[in-house]
Amino acid sequence: MPRRSILTARQRAALIDLPKNDASILHHYTLSDHDIEIIRTRRHARNRLGFALQLCAFRYPGRLLVSGEVIPEAVSRFIAAQLGEEMDELSHYAETDVTRRRHLVDLRQVYGFRMFSGHRARELKAWLAGEAENATTTLRAFKSLGAALLDARSDGASLDHATELACGWERLEGLVATAAELTDTMAADPLAHVGQGYHQFRRYAPRMLRALDIQAAGVTAPLLQASTLIAGDERPETPPVGFLRRGSKWHRHLNVQEEDGHRLWEVAVLFHLRDAFRSGDIWVPHSRRYSDLKQALVPVEAVKDIPRLAVPLDPEAWLADRKARMTDGLARLAKAARAGAIPGGSFENGILKLDRLSAAVPEEADELVLDLYDRLPAICLGKSDGFRAD
Repeated sequence: MPRRSILTARQRAALIDLPKNDASILHHYTLSDHDIEIIRTRRHARNRLGFALQLCAFRYPGRLLVSGEVIPEAVSRFIAAQLGEEMDELSHYAETDVTRRRHLVDLRQVYGFRMFSGHRARELKAWLAGEAENATTTLRAFKSLGAALLDARSDGASLDHATELACGWERLEGLVATAAELTDTMAADPLAHVGQGYHQFRRYAPRMLRALDIQAAGVTAPLLQASTLIAGDERPETPPVGFLRRGSKWHRHLNVQEEDGHRLWEVAVLFHLRDAFRSGDIWVPHSRRYSDLKQALVPVEAVKDIPRLAVPLDPEAWLADRKARMTDGLARLAKAARAGAIPGGSFENGILKLDRLSAAVPEEADELVLDLYDRLPAICLGKSDGFRAD
């Protein structure tokens, strides 16, 4: 008989599909220097790309790539860019199963991957069954307790007696403790969990910091000094924290850190680098998004020579003009309010109420959309023997 699936198509996709958004691809598929050295030992570009894809799929979502599988274009482009290869070479990978099987053997030998079978699979299955049964023992207990309490309330019986019959006070204390533990975990300070992403940071942070020509304002000198230490793989005995504000929550977490305290400190530095890039306190020359904000400003001398730009050079004159406009606008609003002639609104008991805006989309728009869909050609999706980017 066919195998029964307990997951929907969407749930299966969430578990086994390759990532498609940029954040997930960056998080899971950034190759280390060690990875790139191993990948470079492959003879052809197509084999280097295919080997890298197999490695990434092994790591996340933790499965093998199958023959004919469609690789998301964003994944292919990201991996090819790291290797300096053309993405189109991927279509020629694994034209025979021999290459793919040889790569799987190499991945197991180099990275220590093992097939999930034997006692490991049996142990995990037993653990999952126990956890599922426990979660189901818990739901039934709450269901029985709730039903007993409702029945007792309807009959005017003792709630204490109903609780004893349903699950007992000792069992109820355990359930409440479990719920409190879950609630405390969700309400905990998010900074308590950021250290868990250290290994992802460590993959690319030093290389990124060495590659970028970061320029900074004077106020960010402590932050730039800390980032230089990370770029050079230096670990001072006392990591500098001058880039932190006096009231920052990072101080509390750094003070109670474990023996390997550099992990959380490096994460703190990278978080503050992100914020400094966003604020413009640090920048990268020739960058479109994170360039020096001064480059976006127009010099006063240039403004004077451009008569089309009606920009006042005297701030006092500009403020005086704005004040005059605001005074005139308030006077006109007061006059319209007294006459009950505010366009699209009215005052009721001293409160301004605006009329609801009508839809600006004509009714014919729906018919136009359907007509456009009818004009689209039918698409036929086919498969190939190897991988392809789509």
